[in-house]
Amino acid sequence: MHQPAASTPGHPVAPPATKTAHAPPARLLEQSRPPGAPRRTADTQDQDKPDREERFYLCRACRHPVTSAANRTERGGSFTHTVFNPYGVLFEIGTFTSAQGCSGTGPYVPDFTWFPSCSWRIGQCAGCGAHLGWHFHCKSGDAFWGLILPNLVVTGGGEGE
Repeated sequence: MHQPAASTPGHPVAPPATKTAHAPPARLLEQSRPPGAPRRTADTQDQDKPDREERFYLCRACRHPVTSAANRTERGGSFTHTVFNPYGVLFEIGTFTSAQGCSGTGPYVPDFTWFPSCSWRIGQCAGCGAHLGWHFHCKSGDAFWGLILPNLVVTGGGEGE
């Protein structure tokens, strides 16, 4: 997959890593709640902190909410994958079932895919347009996001896996 050059318009270079105290908006909290799960209140949130499901992934460039830890998934037995594109650019990606703050751009491409039987297209931050990863659509009908972990900031229950 092609990684835009740092000087390519519309693909800003992410600033250095910094921690943030920004809380994700309530709509992302609700979107990350599994179907049928009880709505979390301040009382229930305090009882089980820190919790992986309370962690949120934000765009490193603009801090736009992208997804939550509740959306993490494994592909080929792992959440994280170290991959490279045809130009030799190395990426560390994490796989997510959904990324509400990401938008897919362009047609799906079946060439040079990292996941067998899956086509991909570029995924950009819905807030600033930064390249955050790829959306994959598989022949089985399954779909998921492969997001570039260094392009995201983790908030909530703490950083780390």
